[in-house]
Amino acid sequence: EKARVQAGTERVWMKSVMLERDAGDHDAAMRLLREALAKYPKFDKLWMMLVQVNKAAGRPDEARRAYEEGTALNPTSINLWIVAVRFEREEGQVTKARSMLEKARLKNSKSPELWLEAVRLENSTENKKLASTRLAQALQECPHSGILWSEAILMEPRQQRKAKSVDAIKHCENNPFVICTVARLFHSDRKLEKARTWFNRAVTLNPDFGDAWAYWYKLELQHGTDETRAEVLKRCGDANPRHGELWQRLCKTPGAKYADAKEKMLAVVRMVQEQL
Repeated sequence: EKARVQAGTERVWMKSVMLERDAGDHDAAMRLLREALAKYPKFDKLWMMLVQVNKAAGRPDEARRAYEEGTALNPTSINLWIVAVRFEREEGQVTKARSMLEKARLKNSKSPELWLEAVRLENSTENKKLASTRLAQALQECPHSGILWSEAILMEPRQQRKAKSVDAIKHCENNPFVICTVARLFHSDRKLEKARTWFNRAVTLNPDFGDAWAYWYKLELQHGTDETRAEVLKRCGDANPRHGELWQRLCKTPGAKYADAKEKMLAVVRMVQEQL
């Protein structure tokens, strides 16, 4: 409270809300959010938290009002649109989620993140044909997007992934997302030295990419030695990554507390054990 009075920045308010939310006091978190949004209506993260707090408290109509108000005030916030879309998808409102994505893309053209969400929405409903159509549209609009090409590789049948990865590298040769996905293919094919080389390339291109460190460490857990595991763990700790789809999902989990990057990486590795 003292920090809010003295500093009063939007991030200080956000941290205060997080403390109440993580303590399970939804009413206190809601009260602080309303105060904060009166001061900072353009700070999209507060709106995202309002959606999430209402959802956790079992108030779906309030959550819906929160994202409607939030996206009206922050129409260019890709992350807020995605929070809203995922809320509707989890509520079973796929048609609404689909129309919201179309609205979001009209307001934010050439957004790989929104296109990726559209592809995954269709895949989540087993609508593989429409997912493929959306992906083709996405790559036409964003031909050099690493996250879209990575998804394209992983959507192919196993025997066709290598050919798709060649296409991906042609379009975004030094993109760490694509490089990491190719490394994962080598790992699944037991081409371990090639996989290590490509994982190393991914984290050299972007040491802040936490998911790549986690996938590399997964390989070392399965096939490495104490020395190779220790090296990856140390390098990850030195890099102290903060980004990556899985990495950020883990860090944003309410109540999640990890001492350092090494602990976070081990937690992400547990998340990816069942993946390719």
